[in-house]
Amino acid sequence: MMCISTSDYIASLVARGRSSAYIERVMVPANAQTISWFVLTILLGAILGALIGQFVVQAHLSQRSLADYLWQKTLSGFSRSILV
Repeated sequence: MMCISTSDYIASLVARGRSSAYIERVMVPANAQTISWFVLTILLGAILGALIGQFVVQAHLSQRSLADYLWQKTLSGFSRSILV
């Protein structure tokens, strides 16, 4: 609502008893620098999240494959002991 109808948003803040200092602090100017900063931080966060997620998945899969290998070794050793 703040970006679409600024005057209505300011009116609702005044109606709720907010001070003019608060309103001036909340109303961030929508210039190219602010918008590019928001986009840049979102992209950096997305890239960082993807890298962390990829690391976690690979760590999980490597543990999973190690666990499967050990489980297969245990089962093969168990079946040999039954047969002998």
